[in-house]
Amino acid sequence: MSTSAEQITDLIAGNAALKTFFEGERAALESARADLPGLISIVAYVDEVNGLPGSDGTLAKPYASIDAALVAARPGQQYEIRLLSNANLTARYFRNGETLRLVGWAAGGGYQLRDLTIAGASSNHPSQPAGMGLSGFVWFSNIRLIMPSGASVVGFLSSYSFLGIGFADCEIIGTVGSTPLIEGSIGTFGIGLNNTVITDMEGRWVRGFASGVALTADTCGGLIDPAITN
Repeated sequence: MSTSAEQITDLIAGNAALKTFFEGERAALESARADLPGLISIVAYVDEVNGLPGSDGTLAKPYASIDAALVAARPGQQYEIRLLSNANLTARYFRNGETLRLVGWAAGGGYQLRDLTIAGASSNHPSQPAGMGLSGFVWFSNIRLIMPSGASVVGFLSSYSFLGIGFADCEIIGTVGSTPLIEGSIGTFGIGLNNTVITDMEGRWVRGFASGVALTADTCGGLIDPAITN
């Protein structure tokens, strides 16, 4: 079987087109790989004083609310939200498989204590407090957490699998209401404290445990900092 000059020309042209196609695909993959760290590890800024609706969460254009920042989070990300002002969490969010950091931040850079006030009735689930249902880890740093008002039995934090919770250089204030910090009956969890001041949290750590009751792993389903009793 012989191959004509015309067939040879067509083969060369086809190979050139394939080469161009695959070179384009390779360039796209290399670009995506270069962008991958920025897609996995995100820093978003929130400023309830100066932020505007529709902002992109950068330092120059911070989100106008922590709710807007949480909507932008994606499963699997390491997502750090830096509060440039005091903030109010007004809705309830459900996330899976991400690491969330909530950090009080100064406008000029560096840590600064910021208030995070949790609404007693969330805007999307009015019978429950604002909060987060998470599978993964949530870390608070330089945050004054003002617990929800009201008497909901639903915790500010909940998980159907495992949730790791950490507080560093924070304050936790439970002076109003009786909403618990965590919904301990529906998942396992761990809570750790570092240089954190606690005010009036008696009976508010884990749902279903009275004030003063020891919280052990076999009774509440979680690992608790030894300094904590419900």
